[in-house]
Formats: sequence, C-alpha cells, structure tokens
Amino acid sequence: MARRFGPLNIGCKSLSEKQKAYDPRDREQKLHDRSTWKETENLALIKASKKAWWRPDYWKGVAMLADLWDEEQRDQTPRDTP
Repeated sequence: MARRFGPLNIGCKSLSEKQKAYDPRDREQKLHDRSTWKETENLALIKASKKAWWRPDYWKGVAMLADLWDEEQRDQTPRDTP
C-alpha cells in the first residue's frame, strides 16, 4: 500500500527505496538515455521519471518539486545540538 508524505503528496512504499531517476537539474543526465540516470531517494524525481515522455516544460516543474523535496528532507534530518 502506498503512503503519502509531506506537501508533495507523492505516494511511495518506503522513503528508503533508492531508484534510478532522471534529474533535470543535473546536466550530465539525459532524459532519453536511462544509462545516465542516477540513484536517488527523491520521490518527486522517481515519480516523474516513470513519465519520461513529458514535454520539457513539465521537467521545469519537476525540478522545482525536487528542490522542495530535498529541502523538506534536510529540514527533517536530525541535527546534533551543542
């Protein structure tokens, strides 16, 4: 059963599932060449990469969501306090 997390409302079985996904923020990766994709836990990228046929303007929005996801994960990471 998929669970939904945070404001992105992206379903995933587990937060620890790393999968290869296209990241439009990384110029080394090519949308139509899956061998250039990298493993990530970013659910926005994982979900969007399953629809890799979308137009370029779609990927601009995905990049923004991926930034939000990364920021949210940093905010939830426990920090050592002095």
